[in-house]
Amino acid sequence: MFQISTLLIITSLLASCSTQKSIVVLAPTPFDGLIGHWEGPLGGGTFIEKWEKIASDYLQGEGFWIRGGDTILVENISIRKLGEHWAYIAIINNSAPTLFTATKVENNNWVFRNPEHDYPQEVGYELKSQDELQAWTDGKVKGKARKDEYFLKRMAPKK
Repeated sequence: MFQISTLLIITSLLASCSTQKSIVVLAPTPFDGLIGHWEGPLGGGTFIEKWEKIASDYLQGEGFWIRGGDTILVENISIRKLGEHWAYIAIINNSAPTLFTATKVENNNWVFRNPEHDYPQEVGYELKSQDELQAWTDGKVKGKARKDEYFLKRMAPKK
């Protein structure tokens, strides 16, 4: 009788362990305000940027520019801690990755720079409120200053 009771207890424990979901808590990053789905107008279309946290030192994102039903631009982006520094890595339309190093990380304001890149040499984000994000690219193109700004709103997750 004791063996049957012990077997039933072990079986129920194993069953409850297999049905429980493990919860993993990731340490916060200075960039957690970016996490979510963002959209805003751009050149007669819509720019969409989505961010998710993969690890305590890694956010993965993707950006799309859609105009007239056509996808004009696709970018795979990430923010990762590389050694002691944070980096923003962009892959635009399947090109080679471009790395920008964080130069400002404070108060929901983030700036990444790569002075060797053709354009942009700077990528930045500022969380204006919980649901408003300003993003920009800045630099020079053939010696002429250029700055592109994106005003994005947080979108509710689709159910």
